[in-house]
Amino acid sequence: GFVAEQRFYLRKAINQKDIQTSLRSAVCLANELRSSQLSPESYYKLYALVTWELQHLAVFISEAMHQDLTVATELYQLAQCEGNVLPRLYVLVTVGAVYAGTDQANALETLDDLASMLAAVQHPMRGLFLRYYYLQCTKDKLIQLGTEASVKYLLFNLRESISLWARLRLLENGTVAGANADELDGGWQLDRCRHTLRFLICAHLVHLARLRDLSVGVYIDKVLPEALRL
Repeated sequence: GFVAEQRFYLRKAINQKDIQTSLRSAVCLANELRSSQLSPESYYKLYALVTWELQHLAVFISEAMHQDLTVATELYQLAQCEGNVLPRLYVLVTVGAVYAGTDQANALETLDDLASMLAAVQHPMRGLFLRYYYLQCTKDKLIQLGTEASVKYLLFNLRESISLWARLRLLENGTVAGANADELDGGWQLDRCRHTLRFLICAHLVHLARLRDLSVGVYIDKVLPEALRL
């Protein structure tokens, strides 16, 4: 259907070395993730298909940057003017992760910029998958940030992801709008939706555990207290 068509146009633009057309095709493809009619399992399959194609875009941009270092900067600015907020953020994360990997001096600033933009998506399932994609695209950039900044970055994204994950119960009941703290406090018995998507939360803990220079002291002082509060 439409997804297969946009995959074709994206691959064609990449093969023709047409950066701007590939960017527009990527936005159209990511636009499919705005769907609110899919089960968690079906949404994950769509997400996997779309993000696999976005990684082809990332490789293309990375290769183009070897010839011209200004490409990623221009695309990062151009992507901010594209389409609806959700597909725009998927493309921004894709381009921004490449940019952060090549501009180590500004890596933290770029990642912080992306993190602040992600707050624009408050739909629980869409927002949760978007933050998971952000984590997957940027996990290999953590070594550039240093241990303390990496811990802060991972805990922040974990906190925001847990907030979205907790609201999935309300999404299933059709009561996301107007949710309050009292409703959320009573929702810790896992429903099918949150049980299915718990791996999106666990991924953050896995990456925290894999930080190369994470000492026992930093874990006790920084990670454990925050994790227990969550």
